[in-house]
Amino acid sequence: MEMSSKTVTLGKIEKRLREFEKKYNMISSEFQKKYHSGELLKRYPPEAEEWHGDFLEWAGEYRSYKRIHPMMTLVTILN
Repeated sequence: MEMSSKTVTLGKIEKRLREFEKKYNMISSEFQKKYHSGELLKRYPPEAEEWHGDFLEWAGEYRSYKRIHPMMTLVTILN
């Protein structure tokens, strides 16, 4: 993947993360901790399935962000 493609991808990921953060009123790093600890199940019971797809997507987007963002930061520093 070229750097320009990564820049576009990173921008899309950041936009999606902001949408989830606004919708669920928490930052992505906080979501990640609560998602993996199971704490979100206290607030969002399993029978309320509407959040389930969002949380799976949010976790994936955040994982992608954590993978791509450091590469882009390094490229910026080196340029």
